[in-house]
Amino acid sequence: MPSGVNHALLYPTSKLDSIASVSRFDSDSFVPSSLVHINVKCSQLNDAHKLLDGMSKPEVVSWIALVSGYARVGHEGEAKEGFEDMEKEGSSQM
Repeated sequence: MPSGVNHALLYPTSKLDSIASVSRFDSDSFVPSSLVHINVKCSQLNDAHKLLDGMSKPEVVSWIALVSGYARVGHEGEAKEGFEDMEKEGSSQM
């Protein structure tokens, strides 16, 4: 990374993930779900997927955000796998 580049600007959710975990906000489905969406919007799809995997009952909107994010950047295989995983797990709102 070039000197003078603020890591927090490149990866804006890294601090939020840590704060949510330490504050125990991650036990509420709203916070992790929101972080999944933020990570997808920032094209941090691996981070979004890790968050989704860590959720006890991911909501369908989180799955769809992740699948759409993969499709948007041309990762059709990951998008298909995500959709199949969503079907297998039986999302909490399906």
